Amino acid sequence: MKKLLKKITIIGMVLSLSISSLITGYGKELPSIQGFYGTVHEGAHDTDGTYMPIPALTLRWNPVSGAEKYEVWCRDMSDDTWSDWYLNQVVQSTTAEEWIIDGYLQVKIRAAAQNDNSNFSETITFLGGVGIAEGPTSPTVITSGWLQDHNGWWYKRIDGSYPVNQWEQINGGWYHFNETGYMQTGWFQDKDGKYYFLNDSGQMLTSCTTPDGFTLDSNGVWISGQSKNTSISSSIVYREILKEVLKDINYKNRDNNFSLLDINNDGIKELIIDSINSASDSNSIIYTTINNKAEKCYIDSNGTKIEFLNSASGYLPSQKAVVTYSNWSSQEYNKMIQLNGNKLTILDSISYSYENAEPNYYHFSSKISEEDYDKRSKTYLEAQAIDYYSLTESNINNFVH
Repeated sequence: MKKLLKKITIIGMVLSLSISSLITGYGKELPSIQGFYGTVHEGAHDTDGTYMPIPALTLRWNPVSGAEKYEVWCRDMSDDTWSDWYLNQVVQSTTAEEWIIDGYLQVKIRAAAQNDNSNFSETITFLGGVGIAEGPTSPTVITSGWLQDHNGWWYKRIDGSYPVNQWEQINGGWYHFNETGYMQTGWFQDKDGKYYFLNDSGQMLTSCTTPDGFTLDSNGVWISGQSKNTSISSSIVYREILKEVLKDINYKNRDNNFSLLDINNDGIKELIIDSINSASDSNSIIYTTINNKAEKCYIDSNGTKIEFLNSASGYLPSQKAVVTYSNWSSQEYNKMIQLNGNKLTILDSISYSYENAEPNYYHFSSKISEEDYDKRSKTYLEAQAIDYYSLTESNINNFVH
């Protein structure tokens, strides 16, 4: 939860108290506060004449006879320090404007008259800007339940705590919460490598087929071997990778595409992301799945891991190799690249370039004749074009399964 940032504005109704009532309260402990509760609602803040709706917290309590003021004490749950709002008039409500809605705050109150104070009220807790609500006729304290802020749903236990990075059984259903305490949905892999499916409401499914066609046992665990064109782990991790690329600002102005291709013919498809910035600036990166986790594939060049390749344009089934292509100002490069585990090996490389208007042909770094170059080029021409999909949310959902 974020640390609370608050700007306090005091509002309220001044109560008419006679001099005698103040005298009566002097010299003895004041009665305790009764009916202390609060509500969260939309407030307003005026910045340079501009009205801005903001979340606001209003606290209310029953007045205490003899009180000259009320002290509202609060603390951000990120530390143990209580701070107070001194109210210099007799009011029975106060509003804290600019309340941070996903904060975690505790408040208590006491009445005061010169050197006399009441006992503090019971502490009430506001979690995520909620936690106390007015019922139809009287205030009702929400002791536990589901809460929501702009980051998602989470669950408040009756003691005020909430589950973090763990399973929690709620009303007979099982839910999993991430490392910040928010409810998870979709596929989830636990520390033992088992896969579970959590529906849109967060509840774990059991003894059924998931929306994307995988079978779960009575404990909610995916039954291995039920995958269609790839392993379930590939489906899950590849979706997450592609969704992260969609958010990555480095890819915003590029033509981004993806493909699923079983490069080494082991029954598990690899993910290829091809990013094109211009005709002369494009590259591909390949992911594979090892032990239910996505691994970037790389070429080991003298101890340096090269993950970005020239654009992957084709596939040679006979060689189990991806064909890459690049074109830079009168230079052209073609490579055949094989995959073993997550290591890429350059099986073959041909290129040509011009020097003083004369073409030079190469096999790897050795110069070859034009005839030899043309002969080697024929193999590359046999490559099958790789089917790419434009990187969009809908294409991820439609084709990564």
